Amino acid sequence: MQIIILDDTRPSSVAAREVLQQAYQRLKIPVQFIEVPAKRGIGLLQAGSADGVTFRLTLEPDYDMLPVKVPVTSEELMVYTSGKNFEVHGFASLQPYLTGYVNGVLIIAEHTGNLRTDTAPSIDSLFRKLAAGRTDIALESRQSLCHVIRLGLTQIVMLEPSLMQRPGFHVLHKKYQTLIPKLEVVLSQMEKQGEIRKINEAAIQSYLSHCHQGLQARS
Repeated sequence: MQIIILDDTRPSSVAAREVLQQAYQRLKIPVQFIEVPAKRGIGLLQAGSADGVTFRLTLEPDYDMLPVKVPVTSEELMVYTSGKNFEVHGFASLQPYLTGYVNGVLIIAEHTGNLRTDTAPSIDSLFRKLAAGRTDIALESRQSLCHVIRLGLTQIVMLEPSLMQRPGFHVLHKKYQTLIPKLEVVLSQMEKQGEIRKINEAAIQSYLSHCHQGLQARS
């Protein structure tokens, strides 16, 4: 079974992969995770060339893909800026600004239809464009602040509060619809036992630890 992972560096991606690795192992189903860029991953899913994706933050109807309705992770979406400071009050407060985000991130695309936007192929590119003044703001997860630090882009700051926090749900091709209830049982047990929460917390702590190490190395 081949599962797409869209970004293997985010804590949410690391956590979702570990949660699913354990869940499929308990069902005795071998699984292979394939890392691809977000836009290509969407194409593979739509073409039926992959069996599923580690998680999506949106559950809009899709004729070919079905969600496993137990969250395996979550994401908190933040506004990053370089030289601009304003109060964040939902997406409407972003109206005056050219907004950057990573291409293929559907949850952002769905909420920025009325904004001027500019997409980037990667998180590196997203923040470098922001630092160079090619965009006014960038939308990324809270933990991506560590990515900014590792790039040495000290002029970029993260604004509070968050734009949104959304749970991430594992998604499978419709041909596996009989497998979904079995996965939901296993994931529900893991959720009740606190295993999913612990895996996510460990992924965040590991990510932050590497972030602080990078910061200390630069000081």
